[in-house]
Amino acid sequence: MKLRKEPQGINGILTTLRARRSDQLDEWVPYAVYVYNTTVHTTTAYTPFELVYGFKSKVPSAPRETPNIQYNYGDYLAELRGRLQSAHEVARQKRILSKEKSKEYHEKILKYLKFKPGRNYYFLTKPYLGEDPKN
Repeated sequence: MKLRKEPQGINGILTTLRARRSDQLDEWVPYAVYVYNTTVHTTTAYTPFELVYGFKSKVPSAPRETPNIQYNYGDYLAELRGRLQSAHEVARQKRILSKEKSKEYHEKILKYLKFKPGRNYYFLTKPYLGEDPKN
């Protein structure tokens, strides 16, 4: 069984839509945004919707769980605060791990660059177009 690569982010979703339904793209954008906001992101392990609102998005046609009755607003707020705090903590830890992996990758690349004293090195930079910022 061959797996295909999923679109990366909202740009990938919109590119896929543009390829399949270019004549109706404006009608499908809200659905694309919904898909993006309810897709689990690898860096946080949560959906953006869940990080903002503290619970998973419910599609009207999805099977419903047994309702959990809240008796007062204080209990609901305490539970919501706890869920949001734990979700943000997990997202923060995932973000830190992602940054560490990125740092290790870039350090591995930089390990091969060895500069020796006494030698001249030239670095290619982009030319500055416009006024001289020193004046």
